[in-house]
Amino acid sequence: MIDPQNRFIFIHIPKSAGQSISTALRHHALTPRQRLLQTLMRRLRRKTKHDRYGLYRGGWHGTAREVREAVGAETFEGAYKFAFVRNPWDRMLSLYRFEQLEPKRCHYEVSKSTDLEGYLHYLASVGSPTQESYLVDDQGDLLVDYVGRFETLENDFALVCDELGMTERLPHKNSSGRGDFRARFTPKAVDLVAEMFAADIDRFGYRFE
Repeated sequence: MIDPQNRFIFIHIPKSAGQSISTALRHHALTPRQRLLQTLMRRLRRKTKHDRYGLYRGGWHGTAREVREAVGAETFEGAYKFAFVRNPWDRMLSLYRFEQLEPKRCHYEVSKSTDLEGYLHYLASVGSPTQESYLVDDQGDLLVDYVGRFETLENDFALVCDELGMTERLPHKNSSGRGDFRARFTPKAVDLVAEMFAADIDRFGYRFE
């Protein structure tokens, strides 16, 4: 999400409160016509293609590198850039549940036909992008100015709004069920997430416990 007037760029990492944040800020970033076109394009994507993670990239889940390339280095560097990350184990459970909600989703059948551990084995076999990969350049340096956390969403979003001189409230979108995520994980499932998302665990300091 890019707002040329208020000069902010939001890097939307899937299943990290991005829908709620985008909804809260959308009227700053898009004209009514642009909102209509975005809705139509999103519907078209759903009918014509899915990426292998069942999550749309392009403008909807573009990485910081992709956004910088699209808008140009000058615009990118002049904007306040932010993103939100989430505990990798909690995030994968949320994705697993989310895939089960909609039969049209790319991995609906996989998520419905196996348990969480089986689903994680599948993701490990096809590859799943780390949250870090959305935020860094080729040298591994962060391209964003601020990284908030799902675990402290309300407070961290308020800090973003203060930085931008805005007053916004977060709706709750795409909620895939809450509770203690740890109860759903087998020891092997814990290890699978740790292996797939070691970069996130190291950079952002997440732990399963």
